[in-house]
Amino acid sequence: MLAKRPSVKLIVINEREVLIATSSRSGSKKFPGGGIESGEGIVEAAERELLEETHLVAVAMQYLGKIEGTFSAQNQNMSHGLKPGDATEEHYFLVSRYSGEPHADDDACQLEWVSIDQVKGLLTYDTQKQGFDLLK
Repeated sequence: MLAKRPSVKLIVINEREVLIATSSRSGSKKFPGGGIESGEGIVEAAERELLEETHLVAVAMQYLGKIEGTFSAQNQNMSHGLKPGDATEEHYFLVSRYSGEPHADDDACQLEWVSIDQVKGLLTYDTQKQGFDLLK
């Protein structure tokens, strides 16, 4: 089944901490990221979303892989036209070096550095917890 809204997620690391965003729409805790626009490649989308949500520019970015899932009622506030049961596809990137200072913008109302050991306990969505496991 084709994903109705493929997206990118960015795991930004600063030594032993990871940057977590709070969604301005739903209050969910998530990695910065968002939908891939028509005609846009995944790397281009990742760079754009990182800049839009955090004001950071990736200096070193590595593709980690993709997590496929199913849209559920759990994330209704972030539906973007999806209905429960629709396929989702999230492409994960590790940002290990960047320029700039993080500043929340666009869909993120807050950014916080979280100890790498606490990340999975804070993330709202199961697919993002699976995406975080791609680091291992």
